[in-house]
Amino acid sequence: MNWLKIYPSTVDIIQLGFNLVIRTVFLTLVLTSFLLIGLGFNWLINFSLEILEAPESVERVLSQIALVYIFVVGIAATLTSTLVVIHLTTADLRNFSAQASSDENGGNDGKN
Repeated sequence: MNWLKIYPSTVDIIQLGFNLVIRTVFLTLVLTSFLLIGLGFNWLINFSLEILEAPESVERVLSQIALVYIFVVGIAATLTSTLVVIHLTTADLRNFSAQASSDENGGNDGKN
């Protein structure tokens, strides 16, 4: 079965892809939790202001501050996720190209 030859670099690229997916999922969960904290913060501010019977102008300003937090975290989450995926992919592909060249030589780096 010569046609079914699995190179070490093939296994490595599968592992690197899996690691990339796991890291991305973890980062997404962390940033989602930050957004949920922001939404909870916004709800807490609105609830507190209703209890204190604050003027409507104060409610508007404080609600906007919480909304800005949510937008900032959302934008940061998008940029961070994109940059992390790009950096991990380029780093993994650099390692992959070095390992692929050893596969071309029979997997022993040209040493016979």
